[in-house]
Amino acid sequence: MKDSYLAQGVTAAQAGSLFNTARELWAAAPWNIILSADSLIRVSCVSLALDNAVISVVGQHREMFGFLLFPAGLDAYAEFEKTSGRGIPPKQPFVSFAFVSRHDLSVHLRREVEKFGWPLVTESLYPLVTTVDARGPRQASSSEVDRVEAVASALCELVRTEPNLEGVTFGIGSFEHTLEVTTATGRHELRLSAPCIPPADDDGDGLVFVRPATTASKRRRR
Repeated sequence: MKDSYLAQGVTAAQAGSLFNTARELWAAAPWNIILSADSLIRVSCVSLALDNAVISVVGQHREMFGFLLFPAGLDAYAEFEKTSGRGIPPKQPFVSFAFVSRHDLSVHLRREVEKFGWPLVTESLYPLVTTVDARGPRQASSSEVDRVEAVASALCELVRTEPNLEGVTFGIGSFEHTLEVTTATGRHELRLSAPCIPPADDDGDGLVFVRPATTASKRRRR
């Protein structure tokens, strides 16, 4: 079976919407503000079936830009930290959104992008959503792509509206925002909060969550 952005129920309209959001995310560049992949953000959204999921923004080392979404939350992130780089498949799946070099993308995927005219950040960078579970990496489903697009849009809004994003993700202060974003499937309300901080030393006890402020500010993305 050939690689395709349109696998697992993803429509051409949904893929195109994802490409547009990817351009916004690249411009927002949250990895330039959130200076560690361990500076986690918690996210919940009823319409996307996310409950205390965890976002890890990557790109600080200029190797891979994007983010990882752990729907199962802190436990899944803790498992990822312990097993990543050791070739051990995760018991709890996570979804990767990354900007991939043209040279690392299959010819079929590149031709598909050209066929549909989906907009790129640059001629050499393509957005790609991949799910990793116990069976290894696979193409993301329509619902997973929808989650990723919503989170990407929320991160763009967070960069625009949270003046202390860098400090908060490192535990200096806190925030809790309710943001409305639009994806190919409609509007979604996401609640994002931080800090959500891994411990400084790994003693096998997992992660420590610092409770965010209880007062939420509501901002709408138009």
